[in-house]
Amino acid sequence: MKRHSVVLVGSLVMAGALVAAQGGQTPPQNPPEQKRPAPIEITLTGCLIQGSSPEIFILDNATAASADRADTAARYILAEWADFNVKAHLNHEVTVTGSVDVAKPPAGKAEEKDLPRIAATAITMVSERCTTAR
Repeated sequence: MKRHSVVLVGSLVMAGALVAAQGGQTPPQNPPEQKRPAPIEITLTGCLIQGSSPEIFILDNATAASADRADTAARYILAEWADFNVKAHLNHEVTVTGSVDVAKPPAGKAEEKDLPRIAATAITMVSERCTTAR
């Protein structure tokens, strides 16, 4: 019986020592989340054209309203446009206001899947013809 008591007390002492040793350690922390850049609100003017499918629309030769003359025209995919009759403005020059998630679109001729996306909050027809240079 004495032997069991000694083993029990010894086990409790060892367990207490382990708990005390772990109490000073801090648990591992998760790495900080990578923050996506905040969307940029922008107004662009360009030609609204059909993309690769009936539900994809592209703002071609788009320039910002306050664009520096040195900036070149770019292409954007309309990501959100459900509140607008976009098909009525196909092949028209339009002004689109919305938020984009990149400051500058890729240089050169980018594939449709790589184009920056604009979530439209307003679309206004400027002209029934695309007058922007291609």
